[in-house]
Amino acid sequence: MAKRSSKKTRRATTKRPSTKRSSPARAVKPPAKYALGREIGRGGLGRVVEAVDAEIGRTVALKLLLDGAPLDLVERFKREGRITGRLEHPNIVPVHEVGHLPGEKGSRGEIFFAMKKIAGRDLADVLKEFRAGKGGWTLRRLEEIFRDVCRAMAFAHSKGVIHRDLKPSNVMVGEFGEVLVVDWGLAREGRESKVEGRRSARPDSAERPLLTLDGDIFGTPDYMSPEQADGRTELVDERSDVFSLGAVLYEILAGRPPFAGGSTTEILKRVIEGNPTRPTDLLKTFDPAGRSASSSTVQPLPVSLTIPPELEEICLKALAKERKDRYPNAEALAGEMQRFLDGALERERRERFAEEEVARARAAIARWRGLEANAREAAERASALSREVRQWQPQEKKIPLWDAEDAEERLAAESIGAFSEADSALASAMSNVPHHKEARRLKAGLYWERFLEAERAGRARDAMYFRPLVEHYNDGDLDAALRGDGTLEVRTAAWPCACLSEGRSVAASDMNVLGYHPWSGRRLDGAEPEFLKGAEDDCESRLRVHAASCATTALAGARAWAYLFKEERRLLVPTTPAGATGPAPPAELLDALFAGSPFRPRGPGLFLGETPVAPRSWPMGSWLLLLEAPGRSPARVPFVVRRQEQVSLDVVLYRPEETPDDFRAVAAGAFTYQGDASAVGARPGERRDLGDVFIARDPVTCAQYAEFVTDLFARDPAQATARTPRASDKSGFYWPIVHGRCVVPTTAWLAAASPADRARAARLESAPGDWEERWPVFGVSWEDAMAFARWRSLRDGRLYTIPHEVQWEKSGRGPDARPYPWGRRFDGLLCNVQESHEGTARPSTVEVFATDESPYGVRGLAGNQQEWCLNEPGPSYRGWRSTRGSTWAGSAARTRLAYRAGNIVRTLSYSSGFRLAAVVKLTAAGEGVCAS
Repeated sequence: MAKRSSKKTRRATTKRPSTKRSSPARAVKPPAKYALGREIGRGGLGRVVEAVDAEIGRTVALKLLLDGAPLDLVERFKREGRITGRLEHPNIVPVHEVGHLPGEKGSRGEIFFAMKKIAGRDLADVLKEFRAGKGGWTLRRLEEIFRDVCRAMAFAHSKGVIHRDLKPSNVMVGEFGEVLVVDWGLAREGRESKVEGRRSARPDSAERPLLTLDGDIFGTPDYMSPEQADGRTELVDERSDVFSLGAVLYEILAGRPPFAGGSTTEILKRVIEGNPTRPTDLLKTFDPAGRSASSSTVQPLPVSLTIPPELEEICLKALAKERKDRYPNAEALAGEMQRFLDGALERERRERFAEEEVARARAAIARWRGLEANAREAAERASALSREVRQWQPQEKKIPLWDAEDAEERLAAESIGAFSEADSALASAMSNVPHHKEARRLKAGLYWERFLEAERAGRARDAMYFRPLVEHYNDGDLDAALRGDGTLEVRTAAWPCACLSEGRSVAASDMNVLGYHPWSGRRLDGAEPEFLKGAEDDCESRLRVHAASCATTALAGARAWAYLFKEERRLLVPTTPAGATGPAPPAELLDALFAGSPFRPRGPGLFLGETPVAPRSWPMGSWLLLLEAPGRSPARVPFVVRRQEQVSLDVVLYRPEETPDDFRAVAAGAFTYQGDASAVGARPGERRDLGDVFIARDPVTCAQYAEFVTDLFARDPAQATARTPRASDKSGFYWPIVHGRCVVPTTAWLAAASPADRARAARLESAPGDWEERWPVFGVSWEDAMAFARWRSLRDGRLYTIPHEVQWEKSGRGPDARPYPWGRRFDGLLCNVQESHEGTARPSTVEVFATDESPYGVRGLAGNQQEWCLNEPGPSYRGWRSTRGSTWAGSAARTRLAYRAGNIVRTLSYSSGFRLAAVVKLTAAGEGVCAS
């Protein structure tokens, strides 16, 4: 049956039709045999009308040649009827009769042939409904239709006929499922094959030259073969029809012909020279609206469409550019399609089972996520209770803790079970349908969550295990997340006021540092005992510190360089990233920040220009930023870009007079506090955001502390004696006070001292040698440390205290949550602990272990001395204060910076000391305590 009148068919021909005309049509009376009805279609050669065969009462379609048609079209019309009439096949529209309608006064009248009338639609309309999800069409049904088209063409080829214009609009699909190839107007007959008893598709020499001259191009460009598009008619044979069939199958799979889009000339050029994109690759370009970025002509496809790999290979073989690489004829292609469909029932069974397994996996994944969340809540509950419960308390006080711990274990076990069920169900789905898109997506997502969990927790081996699994199952959805690139922007600022350089009056009521009094260490929320108030002043003090109300202003024009931290012999060293360009930082800048440091940056770094640095794409990793600006102290700012994180650095640059000597600026910003599962006493990790603070590069040394005791002795000898380093308050003192001066009993001093003075001195307990002035001070209590901070504050006119443990941990770990100041792995020669010496453990001067240096440049945090902190270890530890770091006599296990311990404020130890923090800005009154 010909196409309906609404159908627009694009055909290309390089040949002008003959100018000779047939006799003009005359009005005639319908023959007695056929009663003509309405016109139901119009094609390239004629119109189609509905008619009734009066002799047998059958409704047929009469195809009538258009009035005034050229003679060559008359011949083609006759040939179409003759060829179609000989092709008696269930999938080829049958022609019942060819003849002429009677004209007036004995003229021959209009030429017609009568065909079966098909009630249905063409395949082009069917494909539109399929793409729109209408009509109930399935890929399986379309495959069967295509198979039937191949069978029709196999029969035609066996009769030596090639169609030359196969396309969806020339395939009719009846209301009862019948499939018929129509419109044989461009068909060509060949000779009978002597070898096979069939007609060859090579053109017969008797065929009219009008239709077969070399260089003629007949057909529809979107579906024609390269040789047909190139006008090489001597090469057009069965394999040309095979190519057109492949183009029809391609449109079924991909939603468009293989070379669609553009003008006829452009399409013909692509057909001749190009190769089609794989349908699966084309589908990857579809956005959620179903339109391809590569072609505005592609219509939406069903979201759930999955192209069977075997079917795609059949399609691409049919579309091979070289004729020899295609199926030899439609019979071979039909056989391949039948073999594919024969396995379809088993595939459908497997697909149904796979869908059931995917549904089971979805339910298990939802259950797993819920159990994971509940397990985390139970763990947090158990952790909170563990800080409150003491071992000496009766069992009834511990039952809530035990219940929380039991709940965490039970939920964790159930979570593992749910994960395993989801993983197993997805594996089962893919064992039945190896390329099941949803199963692969869920599998990739499942492993992705485990990978992120391991990455956040710093479990490198687990992350290394799960990442390849994610990459194996990822079909593109996680490409950007796997790359991990984030963004970075840098802004610099300054303090417009002179509070840090000239000082300001600070009222006693304003003395607030993270919710603690900086000199007494008392919690300002009223939870501390009154005895801690003794070190507080009731009057104003002039100190170099910003008020809580002070604010910074923007400072542009600072030059910036970035370095990537990489491990070299256990040290995370700043290195120049690949492809870096631009000027290197000045040597003066590096000398100021890294004098004597093994962490001096390697290479010129990546020059970022001047601040503000606009947001730019940035690779994930741990980085170091260097900044310099005229009239400002250079800055050393570590930062980390986590997976797809947007990082904004706001760095305050200080004038030299604002920066205390031998202190390091720890820039404001967020970091991960705790979260090191290998550290004794560590808590779950959490993000903390702190303001700027200056942390002393080294702990307070013996020489510095002796100066404090000497100055105190001049004013209050009793207090000075009470603050002298000692093993205990009852066992005497390590250091003597001689002629009003506190003396560090070094080997040189002891050699020159009188016997009486030597008798008043003592070696540090367990130390194998005499004291040294550049040792960290030992044998001092937390109260001694706070008294020193007050004394130093009043002497220098700057507000000092000892660091809160959150500040202490940030100054050591930086924002990348490294377990040690120098990096991720321990070695006994990198800090001073008992494992650092072949023989007896011993203290060292603050300069010796230069590798015990944090990314901010703070030293001695991992070993040599355990340090007092400002805050208490927890809410139930009244009268206690936190201690951090390992000691010269301690084990390597305590060198991890997340290690937490504590002691009573008056406790003395041969391994405990402290360092100072210089406060930049006071905390606003009423702000909560910075929880430990």
